[in-house]
Amino acid sequence: MTPKKRNAGLKKADLDPLRKALLKLRTEILGAVTQLESEALRGAEDEISVDHMADHGSDSFEQDQTLVLLERESVTIREINAALKRMEDGTYGVCERTGKNIGKPRLRALPYARLCLEAQMEEEAEGGR
Repeated sequence: MTPKKRNAGLKKADLDPLRKALLKLRTEILGAVTQLESEALRGAEDEISVDHMADHGSDSFEQDQTLVLLERESVTIREINAALKRMEDGTYGVCERTGKNIGKPRLRALPYARLCLEAQMEEEAEGGR
């Protein structure tokens, strides 16, 4: 269902703090991503010796976990960018699945939410994200 251009009836006074929250969150995540990337690269550069194979296993596990976190943060950044685009398009705050308004409390808690709470619960029950 394609939502109408209406920003879910949100006024500029509603959108401004949400936009600021999205931009702040994106900046924080980008900083964390930079740090995680340097940790992952540092771990990849370490040399392996036979004496330290167990340490290497631990390091490898930590590097894998760092890569999982990097992917998760990358997804969040894409969601934030999509939310900012929806603000520009006039579709922010409209559930992508039902076309209903996403409640203000949900948007304050998760400003990049694409789905209303009802649709999110349905998607999770169906095995989606």
